[in-house]
Amino acid sequence: MKKIFLSGILLFSYHVTSAQDASFKEDVSKLVEITVDTKDMSLMRRALSVRLNAKEKENFNKDYDVIVSEFTSDIEEYYMDKYTHDEIQQLLAFYKTPVGKKFLSDKRLLVENDFPDEYPLGIEIYKMKKKEKEKKEE
Repeated sequence: MKKIFLSGILLFSYHVTSAQDASFKEDVSKLVEITVDTKDMSLMRRALSVRLNAKEKENFNKDYDVIVSEFTSDIEEYYMDKYTHDEIQQLLAFYKTPVGKKFLSDKRLLVENDFPDEYPLGIEIYKMKKKEKEKKEE
């Protein structure tokens, strides 16, 4: 009976922890949506693929989406490593305030240190573009 009771407690704890982890991940995803300018990334995708034919554009867009997804995953991982769930919730609340909205509009000037760098993203996109150009020349 004791084993069944302990197993039940462990199982309950696992479910509670899993639900908390899912909620934390969901909040982190919301924070990434707020803090990463996906509109710029979308415009860049369109600009870089404008001269490609349909098949090249399809391949480029798939590769581009993978790279951007990896980039946003890195940012989510950064937030989950550096902040608690409570801190993420406080940041979400902050970004709803006038000061938070102002910060977001100026964030490019403010973000530095060990925040995931956009440079590798640019390099990967450059490599993709170069690869597509080489295919055209063949």
